[in-house]
Amino acid sequence: MNARPAGVSRRRFLEGAAAFTVAAGLGGLRLATLGASSSTDPVERLASLLTHRSSAAAFGREVLRERPAEASAAVLLAALRSTVPDLDRLVRAGSDDDLRAAIDAASRRDFAVGGDAILRVRGWVVATTEARLCALAAVA
Repeated sequence: MNARPAGVSRRRFLEGAAAFTVAAGLGGLRLATLGASSSTDPVERLASLLTHRSSAAAFGREVLRERPAEASAAVLLAALRSTVPDLDRLVRAGSDDDLRAAIDAASRRDFAVGGDAILRVRGWVVATTEARLCALAAVA
């Protein structure tokens, strides 16, 4: 079975294949890097983490009805910065997995602390961090 085109030497074929492989690898690396922080807008970057964004935004609107003082992206971002360590760096340069892990850890801390760190909205009991992320999707 001959995979190279007729009239092309083995050396030329291998050089071309190697060049293609290197170019494809560099292109993939560039895409992977861009995917980590393709959005420079922190609100959009955080909201994009939500798998069911429209449902999260609907819940976020309920949260904001109960907490109208937090009904702005600036206030919500400031509040998330206070509970999610290194949030700005993660939003700017972290992977989606790193950012989700940091938010998950903050949510678990909210449940461990209890009290005001937990919200009850329409029968749902959620960490304040999670509620603010949903509210952010609602104002995005």
